[in-house]
Amino acid sequence: MTAVCVLLFVSVALFSQEMSLGIFYVASSLFLFAWGGGLPLMMGAVAEVDLTDRVTSLLPVLAFAGMGIGPALVSFSPGGQDLFQRVLLTTSFLVATALALFCLGQLRRRAMPQQ
Repeated sequence: MTAVCVLLFVSVALFSQEMSLGIFYVASSLFLFAWGGGLPLMMGAVAEVDLTDRVTSLLPVLAFAGMGIGPALVSFSPGGQDLFQRVLLTTSFLVATALALFCLGQLRRRAMPQQ
């Protein structure tokens, strides 16, 4: 899970106004690899912790909602920075939040009695 979060952060950090076409391809490929490979991994981690299956059944909806909410959050960041900096700051915050939530979920799962 940590590797997915780090890979997402690194891929977004590679994007800049002065990037070459090669850097763009590398950054895009890393992002798509992390998203395409990481999303099922994250969904599996959530399903492991969710005993009621309520959150698990909403995962596809939440994933698509995140695709809309994430870019919308960028617009709320201060306008003094360039767009790529704002995207990087928003991504950093969201990746840290996601990693903290997954760690919290795993700690709660380990604290539950085994059945």
